[in-house]
Amino acid sequence: MAIYGHAFPNYRSGLSQRGCSIAVLCIHDSFIIQHDKEPELRRILDQTTHQVTKDRIGHDIKNERISHRGKVTGNIKGYEEPVDVEYHTPIHIKPTRQYLNRKAEFNKWLKLQEMS
Repeated sequence: MAIYGHAFPNYRSGLSQRGCSIAVLCIHDSFIIQHDKEPELRRILDQTTHQVTKDRIGHDIKNERISHRGKVTGNIKGYEEPVDVEYHTPIHIKPTRQYLNRKAEFNKWLKLQEMS
């Protein structure tokens, strides 16, 4: 699950470190967390944003996903025998033209680095 907001980019990574007792992976302007921890992260984001900016900012939750069911087995306690579990994968988001252009430029740069 990712949470996107409209606060200042450098500042956002600090939000997850203030009073947060859950594992948070900050990527650009997103937070990747356990799905069941969303309410806690949302509360922390709201409180911390208000403390620093004296304003409230709406958070856009990007939790659209595809649900699957499958058998899981392994060397983890409780999974020695196949267990039917539900798991989720993110929806595919079509890349924008701007993203594709930046990616092409980056790939050109990589090729130039290999040549030199």
